[in-house]
Amino acid sequence: MRLFSRFLFMLCLTAATSACMQSRAGDPVERASSRRMDLITREEIESQHWANAYELVAALRPNWLNERGPDSFGTPAELQVHFNGVRAGGIATLRQMIVTEVVYLEYIDPIAATARWGLGYGHGAIELSTKPK
Repeated sequence: MRLFSRFLFMLCLTAATSACMQSRAGDPVERASSRRMDLITREEIESQHWANAYELVAALRPNWLNERGPDSFGTPAELQVHFNGVRAGGIATLRQMIVTEVVYLEYIDPIAATARWGLGYGHGAIELSTKPK
């Protein structure tokens, strides 16, 4: 009987906590803090006029462009850019890309990028896509 009472207490506590969390979901502060820092959405892209993708990333997520130290003395890697899943080049490529048709930009960390595409992603990758995620 004591075990059943504890179970019932935990069930009520879980339900109450869940109800409190759902009531805060509409809170603007809660929504702002849950924004993904590895993603730039279409809404953020449309918030201002951007000359190119580099300007957009530099303004909204400048930490994506920071180099994270040398990974090799002989041939150091640089941040790679992918456009619709195809490797387009390095950071300079972002300056040539107009963002009018881009749906989202996503930063992929070095470990995930290497696992996904292989070697040469010591500083990660930025994927631009014109297709919805």
